[in-house]
Amino acid sequence: MSSSDINKKLSAISVVEGNPIRAQLQEDETLRTPEENWKMMVHSVRQYSKAGNWSDTLDVLVFLSNQEGNPESAKARAMTMWLALKTETPIAVLTSAAYKLVVNLGEKHPLCAPLASVANLMLQHRTPEDPDRPLAISHVQQMYMHVCPSALNEDRDGFDQWVKENQLDDPDVIIPQVMGLLEIMIGDDWWVDRDAVQAELDAYQAEQQQN
Repeated sequence: MSSSDINKKLSAISVVEGNPIRAQLQEDETLRTPEENWKMMVHSVRQYSKAGNWSDTLDVLVFLSNQEGNPESAKARAMTMWLALKTETPIAVLTSAAYKLVVNLGEKHPLCAPLASVANLMLQHRTPEDPDRPLAISHVQQMYMHVCPSALNEDRDGFDQWVKENQLDDPDVIIPQVMGLLEIMIGDDWWVDRDAVQAELDAYQAEQQQN
């Protein structure tokens, strides 16, 4: 399956550099409460997203994802994963978000294996010369070890059979499962302008079909 085919599947599941936001975030944080800092960061996600600046949107989302003490950090992880799937994101950002979600959900959660498999699918089809590719491979290996401890031992046939039995090699199965999980985790309050993301992905798909 080509990268174009995968992007079509993601597209089918709907949903400015130098602006003053960065300066605001770098103000003396000791003058603000943790709650105020969180709200400011969420606001920055909304503003970067509104401007179509997906790189900075992801930077802030990753930061929020790491704020373990905040009850919405899991939501930030889910939104990071969603945006990383929908945009041309460095692969290690995507696999790191997936790994954190697997840890967050717990290895017994039925959608941890699809999360690992979608991350692996993206790893296989995104820029092979990405300098962080070894890190992304490590993330995927760790996820598989969480959900299938025998994944990396010498029983390759057993692992392949496990993948096949659970349809983890079928993008038509695992992509909708993962996107549905992310939608549930995020809920109704989206910080990212998902309509703008979807429109950009649809436009890219239309351009690819014309070429």
